[in-house]
Amino acid sequence: MLKVVTDKRHWGETIPTSWVHLEALLMKIKERQKVLQKTVLWDTLSSKSDQQILEFEGEEDMTTALKFFNNIGVILFTTSSESIILDVQWFVNAFKHIITDESHAKLDMVKNFKDWDNFNKNGILPNKLVTEIWKLDICKEFKYMEYTKDLICHMINLGMIAEMEKDEKYYVPCMNKQKYDISVLKKCICSSTLCFIFQYLPLVIFHRLVARCISKEGWRIWEHNDQTNTDDTNYCLFHTAAILQDKDGVKILIGISENKNKKLTYRYSIEIQGFVLQGKEMQAQFTRRKREKIIDHINDLTSCFGANYDLTYRIGYRCSIAPFSDTPTSHIILETADECNPCREGVDINHLRSFWMVDAASEDNAVDNNEEKHKKNVDQDTVAQRTIEHADKPNTLTSNDEQRDGYEENSNPPTGNDEESQPLTSIDEQRAGYEENSDPPAGKDEESQHIHHFMASYSSSG
Repeated sequence: MLKVVTDKRHWGETIPTSWVHLEALLMKIKERQKVLQKTVLWDTLSSKSDQQILEFEGEEDMTTALKFFNNIGVILFTTSSESIILDVQWFVNAFKHIITDESHAKLDMVKNFKDWDNFNKNGILPNKLVTEIWKLDICKEFKYMEYTKDLICHMINLGMIAEMEKDEKYYVPCMNKQKYDISVLKKCICSSTLCFIFQYLPLVIFHRLVARCISKEGWRIWEHNDQTNTDDTNYCLFHTAAILQDKDGVKILIGISENKNKKLTYRYSIEIQGFVLQGKEMQAQFTRRKREKIIDHINDLTSCFGANYDLTYRIGYRCSIAPFSDTPTSHIILETADECNPCREGVDINHLRSFWMVDAASEDNAVDNNEEKHKKNVDQDTVAQRTIEHADKPNTLTSNDEQRDGYEENSNPPTGNDEESQPLTSIDEQRAGYEENSDPPAGKDEESQHIHHFMASYSSSG
């Protein structure tokens, strides 16, 4: 347990004294409300600059502190949102009510069960269903409806859901149960299959990658699925695959594969394949661009693994070019291989790589980038450390981290840690036992008054 704690990236870091007091202030405010607007916090802090313990050089300094608190799990905050989620457990519970299981939905969603049943099959969530869920009696006391916009915004930023139609419809990958059928790729010309190989089944990373590509890259969902058995859509969204399309016309399939053969070296992978319809030309420059974007997202999703090298990924390819299958018969080979040992056949690796790399023969340095990726993370942490240590009287967070790690109820949303390998059902079971905080949030107009009150009492007691 000691090793797990001390391996955390932020273990032993020193932070400015003002950050320590800001964290205490935020936790005090959390007792009254769950969401705080960043502008309200800054206006209040800047108006109280005579209080040395909460003095910041500027709004950017406060933003840096908020990012740090987000990274260690104290709050939820991103620069793409103006709101700060003060109670992470409250946020998790809001999502828990959306992804509830069928037995609970039959009891709680009697009037809207048909809509919920479609959502439970394909993961497509109408905004009106979100409203109906958060208006249920079991949710009223937690005031989710008052903060719908903030909750949805953070769920999108975290890759838990993706917005399909603004303020109207969302995609929740972890709820999709539609079976993938390879016939959806009939009459298509496919690229080679790019594989990100993991030591475990990276289901949550797959879900968040799909959501990110929709939300952040603007890739729309391909509507060419004639295999659907739901009343809602013909979107190409499945339990183990999603087919997206960019403006350039190239379709990108993002899939997840698990090989049951325990003798194989590479059993678990997220796989990417580009394709066009018959009669069109597959232009490699489009798939190459998407490779870089997807690598950036996967690097970000796995960046919190820190020193756990065995949990990062390697890059390879399927040994033959064929439409994606979630139960493949082909094998995965690394980028440096020139033959497939299980098949006992030679492989033209440069041809496989040519769909995804500009100069396949000269890019061997990209084969296994785990060491470089972690070195980059360490370098970034070093820069951040130097920034943090500018304070005259830094404090260490060691004891705070020890305390936080002991809180069973502090269940942050999926962030790429070693819980990724657990199926969502087990996560739901854990969430079901969480103790919920029912303190009512203060209205927006009251936020500044509450903060002034907390700061005055904090200052007098400090």
